[in-house]
Amino acid sequence: MLKNEKGILDLFIQLVKMHKIYCLLFILTGFWGNTNYAQQTQNNTDQLLLQAREAFQFKQYGASEKILQTAIKNYPEHIHYRIELAQEYRAQNKLNESSEVLQKTLHDRLENKDVFLLLTDNYYRIGAYKKALKTINKGLAHYTNNGLLFEKKGGVYKALQKSKKATEAYATGINKDPAFLENYLNLARLTVRADNPEKACVLAEIYILKNPNSKNIIDAKKILRASYRNLYLNFNENLYLNNKDSCMSLFIDLYKRNAENLALGIDAISLCKLRSKIAMQAISTGALPYHLETVWNTLMREGYFEAYHYWLFAAIEDPNTYTAWLQYHKGAEKELIRKINSLEF
Repeated sequence: MLKNEKGILDLFIQLVKMHKIYCLLFILTGFWGNTNYAQQTQNNTDQLLLQAREAFQFKQYGASEKILQTAIKNYPEHIHYRIELAQEYRAQNKLNESSEVLQKTLHDRLENKDVFLLLTDNYYRIGAYKKALKTINKGLAHYTNNGLLFEKKGGVYKALQKSKKATEAYATGINKDPAFLENYLNLARLTVRADNPEKACVLAEIYILKNPNSKNIIDAKKILRASYRNLYLNFNENLYLNNKDSCMSLFIDLYKRNAENLALGIDAISLCKLRSKIAMQAISTGALPYHLETVWNTLMREGYFEAYHYWLFAAIEDPNTYTAWLQYHKGAEKELIRKINSLEF
């Protein structure tokens, strides 16, 4: 085939791929006269999004933008067109254009948590943290129990270097929306090096138990190990620990009572011994935060506790040891994860 003929063929194929996009543009802009799109079904309106996304995928940004802008004009109540356009602008790093779309959406009283989240993130990216905070607070006025919004609020306060405010945001997020797990990990990150690492001991482990397949699992494990180490150092330095939470106070008391198990080093085996004693003693003395004593005793009773500690600690502190351990315990990790996912607490 001649070079020119091949070029014409390639162009023809591209036009075929884009044919329905341009046809849609002609329909939307009235090229074929007056249409009855306002009476189309939800399936038809969904097709507009598909067409815009396809155009964007082929880097036909102008075509995609035109589809969405016309759709917004014809169907102003369909908020997903506005969100899609704002997202496409964000993908092109056109944050000002994206923010204008989102601001107009809120001005038109089309409140949606995704609009608040996207606009907050736009402001965050350009360093307009006060605007971001104002936006997220408006969002929380509408969605008072949304954990993701509280996470974003905490992130803005961290950017403003207001750790106390960030801590309050994450803690409130946990209280309002306990099923949203990222606030546990975010709060653990803030408290692991603070004067109360006992909070991080609990929060990081709850995150791990609730979400053992998380992409942040390694980070959570590192925080958990560091929090146990920091709490041990606090005891050695005779730092006064006082917690009004009775469950947390019990955890601190039992930790201190059994801390000699860590005297020769803080590793998977020593932590396993420490935590097994805490678990057994807590059964007769009271409940730990989130009833961790029940979880630990269940794992001990069913023969998973050692494997749990190798997975928690050895896997990050000494990968070679963990690999060797797995060779002698074929399928142990998979079975452990299955067991963790089945726990109810």
